[in-house]
Amino acid sequence: MIRLATLAAPLLLGACTIWPPAGTGGWAEHDPAATAADARLVAAQQRFVQLAAGEAGQRAPAAVVETRVLMVRALRSSAAALKPAAQTDLVAFEEAVSALAEESAAPKPLVDGKGRMS
Repeated sequence: MIRLATLAAPLLLGACTIWPPAGTGGWAEHDPAATAADARLVAAQQRFVQLAAGEAGQRAPAAVVETRVLMVRALRSSAAALKPAAQTDLVAFEEAVSALAEESAAPKPLVDGKGRMS
């Protein structure tokens, strides 16, 4: 019984830590708009929002989701001041936004995959 008490005491006391409130636990939880000072990142983010709300969002929803993931990654690495990672993530995000813009600029097919006129 004494052995059990000596094992249980550190486990119970270890659970008595103070955790930060939800949403304040790290760099990734900070407001990205307040910490994203890089003008290229802000410009790419605004361009992405316009493309996602327009025709590109309807024509390529999977590409919009993938680009949004890259945007969040770029914002978080920029907010954390991880300069090499932030630069790499920014380039990947800009390329994805450009690909999304090309997708929306491509001519719409007259016939869908089933042979029907669209």
